[in-house]
Amino acid sequence: MKKNFLLLFLMCLLGGMSSSLLAQFDLTYNQGTKSQYTLTFTPIEGNECAVQMKKGNGPSENIDMVIPATVEYNSTTYTVVKIPNNAFSGASTYLGTAADYFTSLTIPNTVTTISSNAFKYWVNCTTVTLGEGVTSISNNAFANSTAITTIYCYAETPPTCGGNSVFTSTVKNNATVYVPANSIDDYKKETTSGYSWAYIKTNNFKAISST
Repeated sequence: MKKNFLLLFLMCLLGGMSSSLLAQFDLTYNQGTKSQYTLTFTPIEGNECAVQMKKGNGPSENIDMVIPATVEYNSTTYTVVKIPNNAFSGASTYLGTAADYFTSLTIPNTVTTISSNAFKYWVNCTTVTLGEGVTSISNNAFANSTAITTIYCYAETPPTCGGNSVFTSTVKNNATVYVPANSIDDYKKETTSGYSWAYIKTNNFKAISST
């Protein structure tokens, strides 16, 4: 009896793991004259999913990367809510030099979480737009992405940052950050350690309405 129960338990466990693996799916996008890239989507709860670029399937010419808010697969519509660890990282262990082709980034309003190293080594990305739904950004999310000069963050409440290295020192000191006018004081508010949101210089913040 115990053996039968254990066997049934293991079968269910393995079946669940297989279903989880099969739930992941890829979609290929075209942008520009020759640039084709593939995104991998992983359902995480209900019809919500995470997104990352498939390793070895990055762009081959400069593109403005726009993360989709929703995707449809097998007649089901999924909402993109999370960017996982290393999801679009240009580190040699993931996308490598393919990440050099990203010149700007737009995160949709549906995304709430940006994980560690998600957009690391985007060395030619100059503009980052964060949707109003972003609530947390992990440390090193934009590490070594030194070319960023402009950041738009539409979240009314400043997203929680996992540490002082969300952005590189160059970005923290020089980038202009546009935020909702009614929230600019919250973004500029200094922490107990003397830094404002994401350790960006207080004078670098401007209201989105002033652009």
